[in-house]
Amino acid sequence: MAAHRSWLLVSFFLLEVLLLEAAKILTISTLSASHYILMNRVSQILQGGGHDVIKLLYEGGDIPDFRKENSSYQVINWRLPEDQQKTFENRWHRLIDEYAYGRSKYHTLLKIHQYFADLCSHLLSRKDIMELLQKENFDLVLLDSMDLCSFLIVEKLGKRFVSFLPFQFSYMDFGLPNAPLSYAPVYGSGLTDQMDFWGRVKNILMFFHFTKKRRDIFSQYGNTVQEHFAEGSQPVLSDLLLKAELWFVNSDFALDFARPLFPNTVYVGGLLDKPVQPIPQVQDCSNGLQGYQAIPPTDPCPEACGLDRSHLADRGCSTSQAICFPAAMA
Repeated sequence: MAAHRSWLLVSFFLLEVLLLEAAKILTISTLSASHYILMNRVSQILQGGGHDVIKLLYEGGDIPDFRKENSSYQVINWRLPEDQQKTFENRWHRLIDEYAYGRSKYHTLLKIHQYFADLCSHLLSRKDIMELLQKENFDLVLLDSMDLCSFLIVEKLGKRFVSFLPFQFSYMDFGLPNAPLSYAPVYGSGLTDQMDFWGRVKNILMFFHFTKKRRDIFSQYGNTVQEHFAEGSQPVLSDLLLKAELWFVNSDFALDFARPLFPNTVYVGGLLDKPVQPIPQVQDCSNGLQGYQAIPPTDPCPEACGLDRSHLADRGCSTSQAICFPAAMA
């Protein structure tokens, strides 16, 4: 893990931001869950390396437990107005349910990107936030390549940036060079790097299909670009990805099929690794069988491992609701 942190610092040295003094770095976190965790870890590593790190964080993300952590870096929080926040939260939960249980995940994915595009449009319209970011005069911006709004923010600020790909190449190659289709299978094709003629034909067709999907995703941000960039200077979102000074890939070469890499592409997999901690012991059954531990049942049923269960039926509980395992298995 120390090697991965070293790669981060050495790479920035190559960008010449460490030659004279610590750099002033902006990290952007609009997405939640694992995307937030990754950018949080990157911010901590850079802050610990002596840099002045400021994170732009959307408070409306579903990350309550992680926001309670004391950050070693400065955070600029932003959220929607109270009336809009509730509407966006309800919209988000509906989309998550639709994606989990609906039939067409692809069309739901487009709706999710439209949701983030609308959220992005609100952020770009916040003059107080954008002016504050301009005044900070950052040396560099770090962003998540899946957070497409970040590329528009960087374009507004006119700053150099480094992009993190949060997963392996084969999943999605936003902004990265395509590997030769003759031996690098497209994600979802079910192929390996040992393809016969018809396998390569399938891989090419899958590539065109994947490219269309990517174009459809980018198109969801079309109205946002038109609204916040003057006519004649409106950027093409797919071109913005190519402006990255560096690409950090949160994976390892052993997990991907062989492919050529540009010199500005660095594997940094393992950033989220932590030292192994012992599994906490489950509390022993009170008055239960010796050497056993219990997984308590759902309320209103009491813990019933090794207990007198004759009274459980009166509470509408099944005597099988408490499950006992030997302590050695816990």
